[in-house]
Amino acid sequence: MTIPKQHDSDSPNKITFLIYCARSGSTFLANGISERRPSVVVIPETRLPLLIIWRNEDEIRAMDVPGLRAFFDRDMQLDNLGLSEAQLQALAHAQAGQGRRALLLGLFEAYRSAHGLKGSHFLVKNARVVFEQKALREVLPEAEFLEILRDPRGVANSMMTTRTVYSYGGPMAGGDPLKAARIWLQHRRAMDQLTEPVTQVRYEEVMANPATVAPLLTLLFGPEGKGAAPATAQIVSEKERSLHKLVGKEANASRLDAWKTNISARTGMAIEALLGEAMIKAGYRPHFTAGADADEIRAACAYQARVSKLLLAKHAARTGIHWVREAFKSPTQVLFRIENMRRNPR
Repeated sequence: MTIPKQHDSDSPNKITFLIYCARSGSTFLANGISERRPSVVVIPETRLPLLIIWRNEDEIRAMDVPGLRAFFDRDMQLDNLGLSEAQLQALAHAQAGQGRRALLLGLFEAYRSAHGLKGSHFLVKNARVVFEQKALREVLPEAEFLEILRDPRGVANSMMTTRTVYSYGGPMAGGDPLKAARIWLQHRRAMDQLTEPVTQVRYEEVMANPATVAPLLTLLFGPEGKGAAPATAQIVSEKERSLHKLVGKEANASRLDAWKTNISARTGMAIEALLGEAMIKAGYRPHFTAGADADEIRAACAYQARVSKLLLAKHAARTGIHWVREAFKSPTQVLFRIENMRRNPR
């Protein structure tokens, strides 16, 4: 582990961002930290940090109370925070006219206060800030990073067997294992661009031998103790329960190799060929392509590419229909989707 640099700060609290590729066990890890580390306040996954840092200071300062309250509603994961309408209104009143940093710190404090938490170390769960390092550093230069890394084949397998709750209800990544692999690859490339020290834990170690991770977490977050129970209820909203079925349960290593049988050999070869050296660099050895000849791999890639086009075309059509319907019910969240796609093309 590399010890992060120290920064001057006007905040008495420490801030760490938990970053990850989707389906990497971040919620399981965050819940365990929340349960056992009383010094930590876990901020559940929400899009507000992105929405804030995407804008410049003048834009945020120009928002009045109604404008700021409407701004919060752009976040399709706002419910994860568990803040009442009165608490959201109070936050808007307190932060209207303030800048980006004040708004972010005010958001963290509002969550801590609303849930009766006492910790002084904010662990902010957010996958996408890794793509916004420059903007984040402008606002929170003292922030540190903790990454949870998972085998990309496990990530792809999990995406294929998990249905999203924020779209039409189909499998994540549009049901396309190659898209799932590309999402993992994009995250790794973004991680390579981080200039600040990063602490990394592996999903496989968290599941197979959690005791070995405990000393590192103690170094980062302080000793274990009685946290604010029930932690699960605080970091997983009712809407997202189906996405995080293992949260709150004991670590289970029996599923670590499920991808070896759930993913077909042909699909697995295409995934490994796409990931190439990035997978090996991350510490994961080939499985499906080990021993396969070049012709087998080329044929697998060609087949999976054809399947991918069909899957993604179907996914695009169903997603478009869903968001046209949502535009009448939640127009502000549709605006977020458009902005997110523009800033983070896949």
